[in-house]
Amino acid sequence: MSDQKPPIVREFPAGAVLFREGEAGENMYVVQSGLVQIHRRMAEADRPLATLGRGEFVGEMAILNGKPRTATARALEDVRCLVIAAATLEHMIAHNAGIVLRLLKKLAYRLDSADELIQILLNPDPKARVLLALKRLDLVEAPGAGGRS
Repeated sequence: MSDQKPPIVREFPAGAVLFREGEAGENMYVVQSGLVQIHRRMAEADRPLATLGRGEFVGEMAILNGKPRTATARALEDVRCLVIAAATLEHMIAHNAGIVLRLLKKLAYRLDSADELIQILLNPDPKARVLLALKRLDLVEAPGAGGRS
């Protein structure tokens, strides 16, 4: 593959943007150190969606589906990332089953998490939505779990 480039290591200082919502996706990033926050513009404000650390990857969706970035990735602290170009990711997927399995597992986890949030949001009772969201964040104990008297 002629346009395949070897992965490179890049460092981002705290506050730096790895990529912005709406941009074309040319690279994905594997976090080697530091924390990256993923956020999206909603109702005129940036809303955090996830915080990713060592071993996590981000930016793969725009490469895989050919659509613009759906969120912005910003370094919460100094970050060191492995930067993988789209052509390189395609080559890695075609030639390494281990990478495919890891990618599929992470995408399945993220899909499960999104499904869980959708179920919470679809609950017609606003109080139940709040309690389910707090339970999801481990901020309240599940009913019947005991422990508190």
